[in-house]
Amino acid sequence: MTDLTLAAARSERDALAARTDVLDKVGVLRTLPDDMHVTTEMVAEFYEVPEGTIRALVLDNRDEIETDGYRVVTRSAFEGSYPKQLTSSASRIALFPRRAVLRVGMLLRDSLVARKVRDHLLDAEAAAPRELSEDEIIRNAVQILDGRVRALTVANKELTDKIAEDAPKVNYVELYVAESDLLKLRVVAANNDVGEEWLRDLLLARGWIYVETESRWSERKQCKEIRRRYSAYAHKRQYFRPVEVHEAPRFKGEVMHTLKVTPAGAEAIARLISKERAA
Repeated sequence: MTDLTLAAARSERDALAARTDVLDKVGVLRTLPDDMHVTTEMVAEFYEVPEGTIRALVLDNRDEIETDGYRVVTRSAFEGSYPKQLTSSASRIALFPRRAVLRVGMLLRDSLVARKVRDHLLDAEAAAPRELSEDEIIRNAVQILDGRVRALTVANKELTDKIAEDAPKVNYVELYVAESDLLKLRVVAANNDVGEEWLRDLLLARGWIYVETESRWSERKQCKEIRRRYSAYAHKRQYFRPVEVHEAPRFKGEVMHTLKVTPAGAEAIARLISKERAA
């Protein structure tokens, strides 16, 4: 196990410097009113060592501790930020952010509290998941992408097979189903004891049909109105037939149509409604 107090363990200390939550696990750190900084006296109190021990440790490791925000300010600057906080007559006051307090705990040998801090840090490090190398990250990404490509290939094949299977049905509907055989959605809904809007919402939700909208000025109503045109997705074309309505205003520059249901579609919709009721 790494000895964090060693000079050679600087990189390990740097890696753990953000784990200031560990301080709260081993004791109560008294802070200045900003709840961010402490004085040398407060650090010594937390680690249960003399103030001179903290000063000597900072002297030996100042460059490192300063990376965590340690600094020394004049008495007047300190009193400007923290009035009525000093109990000494010192002309210069050291300020430790919580990261610097943690750094002291990683360096301080002769303190039971500091030893507990290091134990918590090393336990947390051991429990943390191992950081993956660049090669491992790339290899995992390739495996994930391969799996997705295979899944898409299978899905595309199934869709292609389904389209091929349905093609004769689609051609039959387009060639042989007369307009007189087509049903309004309202009629299909009534035959199945459901509301027309409910059925339309169901078909939209299940991906059988989709809706397009446009707004246009209505001379009769003297206001803008929203127009909707419903169409069938390609894989459900055998169930619906768009019947053009030439006398209606054009929809997005195209002839408006009404979507009607084929006999095969009426049967399929009845099965869909039964499944929906059973769910």
